[in-house]
Amino acid sequence: MAELVELYSKGIKTKLANYWAAWLPGTRFDIGDIGILNGHLFEKVGTLEELSFKYYAESTSDPSSLDISSESGVAISFKAAGETNPSFAHVGEADVGIKVDFGTRGAFVLQAPETFHTEMGDRLTLQRRIIDAFKRGSWEKDWLVITRLVKATSATVLISKSSNASLECSAKANLSGAASVLGSANAGIMVKFQQGDTVSMIAGQNVTPLFQLSRLKTSFFHAPKLVTKSFRATDPSMADLTPARANDDPALQASLVFDVVLDDEIG
Repeated sequence: MAELVELYSKGIKTKLANYWAAWLPGTRFDIGDIGILNGHLFEKVGTLEELSFKYYAESTSDPSSLDISSESGVAISFKAAGETNPSFAHVGEADVGIKVDFGTRGAFVLQAPETFHTEMGDRLTLQRRIIDAFKRGSWEKDWLVITRLVKATSATVLISKSSNASLECSAKANLSGAASVLGSANAGIMVKFQQGDTVSMIAGQNVTPLFQLSRLKTSFFHAPKLVTKSFRATDPSMADLTPARANDDPALQASLVFDVVLDDEIG
């Protein structure tokens, strides 16, 4: 399963820089969640609220649709109600049909017709509080915080666990022209036939499929690089950092920042 998580997360990153994928896809996160990276898997360990950190979140009010699929290995086809289509062997002629074919392991589809973006407000104040907490020994240097989040009122995520998998589904209405149809809670999508193995979340409601992470960083020792190949991700530029050193060295203290984990920092 770890390989599939990595394939899915890397596939998302080819489409949206600096974003991480929720795993499992239906896992719900929130702004201010604290965790660690286990490879490409974000594992929650707590929240800023539990540490009595005051913060606020800002959200967009206008929704936008989200439709992302892997670079290759995915084909989506539709059949209108009343249409005869030999490709749909398990959806009746009178029904609307949607078929998703995967050609490679890790190929994926993520669709959500209505998403809202939420992000942490006043990050400079939060940065000061986290640095102070680290100096007091109450903040772990490998902790990461969700500072930006994509919320979907409904979303569908399909990921192939096989090199050759497919899903054949029926739907309530002819939605072939609708945006992100697979993610719609109103589409009434039902799986009629599956070949191969997939990880599937169909029309999951009020989910958070994508997020950005921020962490304590420094360039004092050497260039930052987040290594995700180890069991527990660490930043080599932070390896020699301790609260005592941060308290005793003004230059080191001045180098500390709290910022987004960038894709080019990932090993």
